Amino acid sequence: MAGNIKDREAYQHLNFVYQAALCVLAQNPENTELARFYCLTQKTISKRLVLRQDPSTIVRCLSCGLTKQFPNNPKHKLWVDQPEAQLENQTSQDYCAMFKLWTDQTVPKQPKT
Repeated sequence: MAGNIKDREAYQHLNFVYQAALCVLAQNPENTELARFYCLTQKTISKRLVLRQDPSTIVRCLSCGLTKQFPNNPKHKLWVDQPEAQLENQTSQDYCAMFKLWTDQTVPKQPKT
């Protein structure tokens, strides 16, 4: 299962940078600048590759102690994971009706001459 992960090397790189930030703080808690640099590097990599991290993450600022949590809804499903989003689960009538609805909303009406 682990061999099928998309962008596996990128996730490994993110994991390495995260562990490096933790290691720096474990060795010297005063070295927050280097830990911040590693965290910024991690954020830059994930933005550039459009990778998402665990949404249930709890982040705590080392300077002011502010804690921020990104809650996770376990019942949430992405649209592409829902059965009605899959083309093979739709009949041709459903597809034609959706296409007509879409074109009616996006294509301007031509005036009759």
